[in-house]
Amino acid sequence: MEDNSNLQKNIKKFPIYKMFAWDLLFYYAIIFLFLVKAKGLTTSQILFADAFYPLARFLFQIFCIRIIDRLGSKNSLLFGNICINIAVLIIILCKGVPRANFF
Repeated sequence: MEDNSNLQKNIKKFPIYKMFAWDLLFYYAIIFLFLVKAKGLTTSQILFADAFYPLARFLFQIFCIRIIDRLGSKNSLLFGNICINIAVLIIILCKGVPRANFF
């Protein structure tokens, strides 16, 4: 059991964490505008890339369950947020998507 002072500190930190972790609608709106304006992607390219999200989520579900079993739910939540931050950093640092001529 945690002592009362640690519990009070965590209670004070929770609204800040909740503000950044649960506001996905704001995140998706901002990342969409960033990809269109700053990276020069078209709407169809962004939606095409977003279409792979459910597929990737389905494929990696088994691995995620194993990670949660090994790390525990608290540490896996922290690990997941670190992965999201790394993904956003990669998106910010990449120069764009190479143009492919499929047709």
